[in-house]
Amino acid sequence: PRIWCYAPDDYHRSTPPKPGTDKAEQHPHPLDEPPRIEEEIRREDERSEGELEVQREEELDVRREEETREEKLEVQREEDLEVRREEDRKEEELEVQREEELDVRREEETREEKLEVQREEELEVRKEEERKEAEVWRVEEEKEKKKKRKKRFWRLPSFLKAARKHLKRICRGQTKEQLTESPSPASSTN
Repeated sequence: PRIWCYAPDDYHRSTPPKPGTDKAEQHPHPLDEPPRIEEEIRREDERSEGELEVQREEELDVRREEETREEKLEVQREEDLEVRREEDRKEEELEVQREEELDVRREEETREEKLEVQREEELEVRKEEERKEAEVWRVEEEKEKKKKRKKRFWRLPSFLKAARKHLKRICRGQTKEQLTESPSPASSTN
């Protein structure tokens, strides 16, 4: 195999420099380039294809990462939305619960007010009954006192004397009913 050695920059085999031209303006002829070996060309193509493949994979990885990031962001947004919905639902439940507690409290207050009114009515009824009982008792007591006064009157010695005198004057023809009747004031004077 023949090893190719590159010539210095200013050396060109087929196209010698023209007088009055600059080096940069000199265009080497395609044949001036060293011949490439097929295998070297294939390796370079493979290398460039590999680099392209690596670049494509890197771009694909970047795209995938971006998609993953976007998916994560979307999932996070959905989770945040769910959390917000849950908080809203809890707040609504708390509001409903507060309203129910308020209703229960109002019902209890209404019940207590009704009970208070009922107690007051019962107290009024009881006072009225006690007043009536006291009145009845007072009336009965007065009757008892009157009876006692009457009994005392019948036991007084002056009355007993008058009754004996009266009994002595009674005629024999009177009935038992007439005898048991109390003497009238008109008959006691006779």
